[in-house]
Amino acid sequence: MMNFQVYNQGKDRLRVAFFSKKTFGGSFEDEINLQKIAEYNNIEIHLFDTDDERFFKFGSVADHKLLDEDACIIRRYSFIIEYLKINNVSICIFFSSGFAWTKKFLDRLKEITYTACWFADDPEGSDYTSKPYVKNYMYSFCGGIYFNSYEKIADKYIEWGARKSKFIPLGALPSKCRFDNKIVKHEDRKIEIVYVGGCYFPKVFRMFKLKKHFGDRMKIYGRGWNESESLVKTLILKFIKFIYQIPQIEELPKDEFVELYQNTKVGFNMHMSHGPSNQRLYELPANGVLQVCDCEKGLLEIFNINEEVIAYKNISDAIKKIEYYLNNDNERIVISKAGYQKILKYFRTEMSFGKIIKEIKKDEYYKK
Repeated sequence: MMNFQVYNQGKDRLRVAFFSKKTFGGSFEDEINLQKIAEYNNIEIHLFDTDDERFFKFGSVADHKLLDEDACIIRRYSFIIEYLKINNVSICIFFSSGFAWTKKFLDRLKEITYTACWFADDPEGSDYTSKPYVKNYMYSFCGGIYFNSYEKIADKYIEWGARKSKFIPLGALPSKCRFDNKIVKHEDRKIEIVYVGGCYFPKVFRMFKLKKHFGDRMKIYGRGWNESESLVKTLILKFIKFIYQIPQIEELPKDEFVELYQNTKVGFNMHMSHGPSNQRLYELPANGVLQVCDCEKGLLEIFNINEEVIAYKNISDAIKKIEYYLNNDNERIVISKAGYQKILKYFRTEMSFGKIIKEIKKDEYYKK
């Protein structure tokens, strides 16, 4: 199966192709996100979808020669190019990883449309998501800020050969908040602290130390916290959970996400190393949750610290600050309201796509 789904169809609208439905953290599987992005920016979105798993693998750039010689992949590439020609698509934006799209294919694409990528897995995923591929696009956007303590991800993209690069905040998705009614109640919330996110080993000890301190006052949801695809990692994880006395951790049903956040006082956010570079950064304040987050240096480029968000240096510092705001509810409410207003005005995902399109239109390579 392979096709394009069209959103916000209109004769005179700018036509933009998104690659692909199963990327961007699964956000494009929620139609409301595509509808809001298209309507806000007055564009017509052509969403590519396929059940060919090779388009979603994280492989090596060395395998691109095999893709370029694969008869099935060649036919799929040709279908895409023909579709874009017939439908006069002006811009193509690629997400998640550059592996599925070879330089040979993208060079053909550049003859008929503008190509851009927007990757968000840096710095940990750089070697297989962005570093080998950003040089193949006309514009390479990143969703994270700092690559390490002193270098920005956008600058690393240029170092890796990108023609142009810029940080674009991921923003809060329409499906993960309720901006339409603009009614978010900051008072009378029942859940003290929440973390929603998958398990990555660099996070395990920090998360379990936090959970051990707060006990039942803290709710954790996400995949991978009980077992791993690796038997060795599963055994290690179970041992660590036993030591810290951590109960079973379940995944959160998608339709319960907003309700959970809008009944939570404090939302915990952490990264494996540098950043910030996750959507949790925007989703927490978008639902009126007081966010306590690491990566203070990058955080300063999004929020006013201690006014719209709380930054922590280590888990002990995070515990101390979380306890303070749980015991000083009026201060929590003031900061959570300010964070909410910041997201509402500046950091919604549909706004971020507007920033991308604006940057592309300024580029001399862009053809109207």
